[in-house]
Amino acid sequence: MRLESFKNAKSSLPSRRLACALALTGVASLPLTPALAEPEPLNGPGDDTQSFLPKLNLSLTENVNPYIPCTIYVEGTGFYGVQLGQRVSVYVGLTEDTSKPEYFPETIDDTHLGFVHVPAERIEDGAFKTELVTGQLWYGQYRAGLEYAVKTMISYAESTEEGHRTSETTKYDTQAPITVLTESPRLDFNKDPSAAGGSITVRGTGFESRYIPAGARLRLFINRAGLGEPGQLAPDPVSLITVGPEKINNGAFEVNIPYVSGLDTTKKYTLGVQIMSKTGTLANDALTTAETFMFTA
Repeated sequence: MRLESFKNAKSSLPSRRLACALALTGVASLPLTPALAEPEPLNGPGDDTQSFLPKLNLSLTENVNPYIPCTIYVEGTGFYGVQLGQRVSVYVGLTEDTSKPEYFPETIDDTHLGFVHVPAERIEDGAFKTELVTGQLWYGQYRAGLEYAVKTMISYAESTEEGHRTSETTKYDTQAPITVLTESPRLDFNKDPSAAGGSITVRGTGFESRYIPAGARLRLFINRAGLGEPGQLAPDPVSLITVGPEKINNGAFEVNIPYVSGLDTTKKYTLGVQIMSKTGTLANDALTTAETFMFTA
């Protein structure tokens, strides 16, 4: 009987260590039990197929509100081999969009809700942690029914006149699905009030107080101009009241909004709601809604 050594096949174990075997005359060679072999650490992640798969773990996956900046804590694993000068671009994009733009889009719209870049220097053992803060869209800038995911691609840190170039490689492209909140604020009121003057009783539902920042209030208005420009409070109100969060119960409220006599019965008016900040500006469009009606003679 003699001891012989042989190399394991490359596809068997991560390391390239020599293993011992017993060779008996007329008997097949058998390897020693692994317990007798001194284990060696993996020589990098390259020998572990699973570790090469980039994955994302998210702190927030449901009810991301496109009208309010939301912070999503992102943990990435399996991002081995990102080179110096490169970065992992983490962004909220459309699930079905598989296009690879030549330059990374650093804009916010309903197809690109937010992004953050993780340079190679911040990736250790293929892993990173970062915070992705989504942008803030205004009324009319968001299309309901779209499907989103937090996605990744490789881009370059060096900037050109066109922006930051993206890498053609797709081995670091991955995504984790999220759901974007579809709100349903609703106003119920008499759609044909008398032009003789008085007040309109308004019942609102779906107005969750969590979307109203500290010090902000609901702004109920009647005007002929509608909501006006994105990011601005509705202009030229003929009547206006505010409702604080303390008057909202489980997303519902009921108020009377007064109006003067003599309003035009041939024109359409708008009754709407927006969130007004404590400084008198539009806080966000999370609960914005409006309906048109006409006064009767």
